Amino acid sequence: DADQIPEIVVTAQKRTESLQAVPVSITTFGAEALKDRAVENFMDYATSVPNLGFGASGDGAANSRTISIRGVSGDNTTGFYLDETPLPDSLDPRIVDIDHIEVLRGPQGTLYGARSMGGTVRLLTNQPDTNNFSAGVHTGISTTEHTNAPNYVADGVVNIPLVQDTLGLRMVGFFNREAGFFKREFQTTRGAASHSTVNDMGRSVVQGGSLSLLLKVNDALTVTPRILHQETAYNGFPFADGTATNY
Repeated sequence: DADQIPEIVVTAQKRTESLQAVPVSITTFGAEALKDRAVENFMDYATSVPNLGFGASGDGAANSRTISIRGVSGDNTTGFYLDETPLPDSLDPRIVDIDHIEVLRGPQGTLYGARSMGGTVRLLTNQPDTNNFSAGVHTGISTTEHTNAPNYVADGVVNIPLVQDTLGLRMVGFFNREAGFFKREFQTTRGAASHSTVNDMGRSVVQGGSLSLLLKVNDALTVTPRILHQETAYNGFPFADGTATNY
């Protein structure tokens, strides 16, 4: 038994089945693999996926990204899903409370529409449990060379069964601060020798959370509405310094 390869379960074809039985070229990351790699965003796992190309997008802010699979690139050619909801390129969901990630290579138009000509990236979250209460917290602190402040990360998950076997609530919150890595110096007045220094330039703060509710109508029908909020704030990078006067 110790030499057996553990079974990997995916939902690439809209049903639960073993990865070995799926007739699709697929790369998947389970919850334990995401935890071991300290995956926090798209860039952290995208570099490990064969045939997946990506780059910065002109849409949105610095979190936006364009994706191509097997060289098929362009607007709306690669699908990106959070559970069953397609997301725009300007949103990079934080990897918190994710059950597993699936990257499907090749046309997926039958199940995921015309936007998935090259393939589809799917983030599958942990669903609310209607029977058991659970909670978890993860925190971390680190330092980066040439910064004057530490980096902080914290996230938490709470699952509350509201009606046994029928209704469950799951709440997720997260906060991540990455310190700025350079200083900005500028003259305080025109022609003056004095300078002012702004530290922590390039700092980013990502925070948000989600609220999901699972309603089990019957054995064949389950309704799961979700509210997700995520925001990213930058200190003068990559767009502007934000100072009142620059010379």
